[in-house]
Amino acid sequence: MGNNTWWILVKEKQGSSSQDSVPPLTKHDGTTAITSREKAEMLAGLFSAKMTVTDPTRPPPQLVQECDQILTSVEVTHQHVERLLRAEDIRKATRADDPRQDSWRVVVDVNQQLGVICEWGERWQVSFTLEKTQTMVVSQSPAASLAVEDGVIMFGPISVPLQDYVQILGVDLD
Repeated sequence: MGNNTWWILVKEKQGSSSQDSVPPLTKHDGTTAITSREKAEMLAGLFSAKMTVTDPTRPPPQLVQECDQILTSVEVTHQHVERLLRAEDIRKATRADDPRQDSWRVVVDVNQQLGVICEWGERWQVSFTLEKTQTMVVSQSPAASLAVEDGVIMFGPISVPLQDYVQILGVDLD
């Protein structure tokens, strides 16, 4: 039995695993945060610094309600999603007559929503890391991805390049 296997078994017997613990973190002064309290304080400081605004007394924005219904909770289960997907007629998923028209309608909608987000960020002094923003076309129709040209998705004045895949938390989606 290898050394790594031994420690996995020991941790399993102790009721802990690598999935439920945060590894040691290096502090700004070069020391290591080892205890749960130290790691929690370090992460809390990091995230709170990212979420501060220059005027904390400023009231939050009043968002315009765009529909008559109010969503109070969302419950999604694997079985529910699978049932809905199996009930869909895949021939209706894309328009066979002109997928380009659907693609452009989506581009217009996405750009409008990104514009709203950009304006909100400017109003509330929130900056976005555009280098981490990714776009990709997801469609059953090959013509849909060909219809969307690189440079048409805009986050404010910045064009967000299209990619063949996006990476989320180390997982490539293509």
